[in-house]
Amino acid sequence: MQTPASMQQLSQRLQSTPSWLLFLICSGILYLSLFPLLSWGIFTEDDSHIMRVALDYGPILPWFDAARYQELSVANFTPLPLSLYYLLSQLFPMRPLFFVLFMLGMLTIVSTLTALLVQRLSASKLSGLASIVLLFSCQTTLTLASRFYTMHYLVGAVFALLAVLLCYRQALTPLRIGGLMLLALLAMASKEVYVMLLPLLVYLAWHQYRAGRETLQLLGGLLVTFLIYWLWRSVMLGGSPALGQENSYFAGFWNIPLAAWASFLIWYVQTHYLLLLTALIVLILNPRTVLSRLPLALMFALPGLAVTHGIVDHTMHADRIFFAMNTGLVVVIAASLGPVLARIAERRQLGVASVVLLAVSVAGQASFAASYRQVVTERADYRITRYILDRAPALAQTTVLLPMNYIQGDLMRVASKLERPWPQLTQNCELALAREPENMIAFDDQGALLERAVLTERCSNNGPVPQIDQEPQFSEGILSWSMNPPPGFTAGVLFIDRAFAVPLPQFASQLVRPAPGERYQVFATNWQQWWFGEPAVIAGESSQEIE
Repeated sequence: MQTPASMQQLSQRLQSTPSWLLFLICSGILYLSLFPLLSWGIFTEDDSHIMRVALDYGPILPWFDAARYQELSVANFTPLPLSLYYLLSQLFPMRPLFFVLFMLGMLTIVSTLTALLVQRLSASKLSGLASIVLLFSCQTTLTLASRFYTMHYLVGAVFALLAVLLCYRQALTPLRIGGLMLLALLAMASKEVYVMLLPLLVYLAWHQYRAGRETLQLLGGLLVTFLIYWLWRSVMLGGSPALGQENSYFAGFWNIPLAAWASFLIWYVQTHYLLLLTALIVLILNPRTVLSRLPLALMFALPGLAVTHGIVDHTMHADRIFFAMNTGLVVVIAASLGPVLARIAERRQLGVASVVLLAVSVAGQASFAASYRQVVTERADYRITRYILDRAPALAQTTVLLPMNYIQGDLMRVASKLERPWPQLTQNCELALAREPENMIAFDDQGALLERAVLTERCSNNGPVPQIDQEPQFSEGILSWSMNPPPGFTAGVLFIDRAFAVPLPQFASQLVRPAPGERYQVFATNWQQWWFGEPAVIAGESSQEIE
């Protein structure tokens, strides 16, 4: 048990340490403690695709060349990850552990800036420290750190927090307004959710100056910033007004079933229990302050409601979609904790309370990490990528047959750009069986190795030719094809250069622009008999060469 003298000395040390340094050290220790829990992380989901586009065109061109950017997306304008992936891939080629460290570093910076903002709002260093623990306790920070393709949400949060710190209770000089315009533009270019930063900055200015000249100047500057962003976004996406796969802003929101909402709410409580419990406490003890600020945090959830997968498929998407809202909630709750922390400090129980909170947070993260790792590492995509990453030099002359559900095939082109050894990847079983046994391996749908004899039984080349009504083509942001396979068979398209398969006979969807000269191969199968067409180049806008 600490004596009053030792507690007083500790308090004096905390007060004498510069806030930014104290918050940075505490945040760094907490987030680096997650590294052993995430050391199994590898490239997943969109990682290989983003890296391939970044390495093809460099860190700058996709910001201003619409055709090249649309190879990343035709629905969302987020060029920032391309620059970050390019830099990380050049510095640490095909080394996912360094990506994990980068993500933890970004979370450390977000946590530090959040604590500085809380301290400014509450005039309490203890409240700033509390915000660090609250943000860390959100188990979604762990999934974010393991999913590298979410990095632009974290970088956008850095720009947004810097903008709020630059604006709150500060003299709005022309130079400062210019800085706020730049930070707001960079935040929105990181991710569209940060468009909600604009009304927040106007509110902060109005709260200080009311309808004074400074507020009007800031409002005018931010309107110009939004106009620049919207025009830039429209040009880069080809004028498409769509967001994600929805035809209008809240098109899918009203159709989310109640069961999906219930599942989402249960998941949210389970992964943010300490934040919600603290929110309940401060709501009871300090309701006026909390309720007046709560809408400022909740409004960052509005853009996320424009795409239904944040609710319907929350375990895969909600961690990043609602990260800005979660950070806002941490700010609001921690900034309202001042009276509670003062009472605890007066009773000299601050050390005990801190240890308990940290123990609960760390134990929760460790338990969640174990279950999360088990889920991820059992996926076929993970098992195959992990196998290849661990043996890439030895597999350099090997052809690897992939299941149709594998989505990391672009790593083949990434490795080629980085001049790293990598096997040839394909979903064409005829091509794989044409290789010598010692130079071919195959995986099944569960990511397990498949014996050549079993593969031979499953890959008879006497399948019937499907009726092809429309060859694959890309036009006005839509990738489409149409085939009519014989009864008992399905058909689809293999994208040869990225080892990606779409086993659907009819397809028309807003998708990424294919690379110039990108090849495809039509196939038909009943999973025993196969037919593969001749490789061809996708027709339409994708066949244009880079000038």
